[in-house]
Amino acid sequence: MDRARRVIVIDDDDDWRDLVVQFLEEHGFGAVGFADGRAALEALRGASATRTVILLDLEMPGMSGWEFRREQLRDPRLARIPVVVATAADRASIDADAYLAKPYDSAELCRVLAVVSVKAIAASVAA
Repeated sequence: MDRARRVIVIDDDDDWRDLVVQFLEEHGFGAVGFADGRAALEALRGASATRTVILLDLEMPGMSGWEFRREQLRDPRLARIPVVVATAADRASIDADAYLAKPYDSAELCRVLAVVSVKAIAASVAA
């Protein structure tokens, strides 16, 4: 997992989140899931955020994806973590590095995560 890109999956649908985490782990990603944005923020603030991508649902009870993103961007250390928004909602209403329309398929998920990961690595090398 040290060399793998870590994906933080934030989605309130337990079955979907568990399926995505399992799929990602089977395909070489380190993955961990959170049912809400608050728990994910706490974990991200308490750990190394290097080599991390966030896969974010927007419509969740408690802290929505929009609220999570605002809080993430307020924290300079977390603001640089790339975010892929996965939603059936209007994606134009949030700034993210990439978007997936729900329901998405596994090939599209891998393609988007690969693109975002390469961009994040290039940005860190250039910095």
